[in-house]
Amino acid sequence: MANAGPNTNGSQFFINQGDGAAFGKRENHKPAQATIDSLKTQYDNLVSQHGKKAVEQYYGTWDDVLAQYVPLAYDSVPDAVWDLYEQHGGNITLDGAFRRKGGHTVFGQVFKGMDVVDAIAAVETNSNDKPTTDVIINSVEITVYNG
Repeated sequence: MANAGPNTNGSQFFINQGDGAAFGKRENHKPAQATIDSLKTQYDNLVSQHGKKAVEQYYGTWDDVLAQYVPLAYDSVPDAVWDLYEQHGGNITLDGAFRRKGGHTVFGQVFKGMDVVDAIAAVETNSNDKPTTDVIINSVEITVYNG
C-alpha cells in the first residue's frame, strides 16, 4: 500500500515493472559505511549550525534519519526472503521486512499478464508522475502460482 501521509490513503498499490533482478540481489543492498558516515556528518553539521532541538523538530533524531535513509543491515533479512527475491525478482527495498521503519507489505507477484503492466507503465504522466488519464483496473484474478 502507498499513501501521501496520514489520512490520504485511497487504494493505492505498487506494481514494480521489470525483472527486478538488481533489486533482489543481496550484494546490491549492503549500505556503504562511507554513506552512513557522510549522512551522520551532514546531520551533525546541521545540529551545530541550528541546534539539536531545531534539527530534531524538522528532521527527527539521528535514529529517525538513519531509519528513513538507510535500510536494515542486509544480514537481518532472513536468507529465505533473499532467496525468494533472488529467484523471482521484485523490489526488496519497498518490503517492510527490509526497512528499519516503514516499508510496505508485499502481497503478490504478476506472473501472467505483464503486457497489461507494460501498458499501464506506458501511460502518459504529468510532472508529479501521475497519469494524465485515470488507469482503472476492472478485474484481477488472484491465483496460486504453480510454475
